[in-house]
Amino acid sequence: MNLLTSRLHHIVRHRIAAGSLSVPSLPIVTIQILGQLQRPDVNLSCVAELIGRDPGLTSKLLRISRSAVFGGRADIQTLDQVTTLLGVSRLRAAVVEVAARKLFRSRDATISQACDRLWEHSLAVGLLTRELVRVSGAQIDSEASYLAGLLHDVGKPLVAGLLLDAERQLIAVEQEERWVDGTAWIACVDELHRSLGVYLANSWNLPACVKAAISDSDGFDLHSALSIGNLVRTADCLALREGISLWKADPCAVQGGLLVGAALIGVDIEYLEELAIALPERVREHLSA
Repeated sequence: MNLLTSRLHHIVRHRIAAGSLSVPSLPIVTIQILGQLQRPDVNLSCVAELIGRDPGLTSKLLRISRSAVFGGRADIQTLDQVTTLLGVSRLRAAVVEVAARKLFRSRDATISQACDRLWEHSLAVGLLTRELVRVSGAQIDSEASYLAGLLHDVGKPLVAGLLLDAERQLIAVEQEERWVDGTAWIACVDELHRSLGVYLANSWNLPACVKAAISDSDGFDLHSALSIGNLVRTADCLALREGISLWKADPCAVQGGLLVGAALIGVDIEYLEELAIALPERVREHLSA
């Protein structure tokens, strides 16, 4: 571990332990929307009014409602129609997704390109996780499981941003151009992204299954077959095998992971192959929505 990654590692660990790590916060209107959606007596007209205060969120939800996922509903024109069509659970997931997408952006061109690819991978894992929850019979809310898959790597762009900041500070002090090499960069992201992702999930008050997916999807839990970690890990392996990923994965390790995951969650490999065929198109449709 070189000087830059060593310093970053120490800073992040210390700030997480102290509860003083600065992470992006949810926009006020997003907090208000999520608060309304958590109410047992939720008023969707009130939710629609809140959504209307955010032009970006309004545009995104209208596109989702008119997308192929809902049969290309060109007749959807108002936010009241949107909230009725999507319902509470899907609205909650969509609102968090819009907020999370902003984390996968950077002013640095190289990091931005990597984040775009990582977002595609995250979408793929989210879509697959929701489908695996349905077919496996796992007792997990489908939209919460989608968020779990979508955000399982949310700590990675946060680590990348911290890495850039640490490098800039180091250059300013030592007056020399340097950049952490690729191998060390990947090692730093792998080492820190889960703890940073869980920290963000706690800050955003995300569902427990999202936090579990972030912390537990790096391997399989043989004692809890239908855990969210196992479902997300299986989805992750399938997305990696199909090349929807930031880095090239070890084919043998990925295929082995698919076999283990399929056995644990009780789905046939043939079914996973069907999901794989449709996956690229589903990701493209979601990106265009």
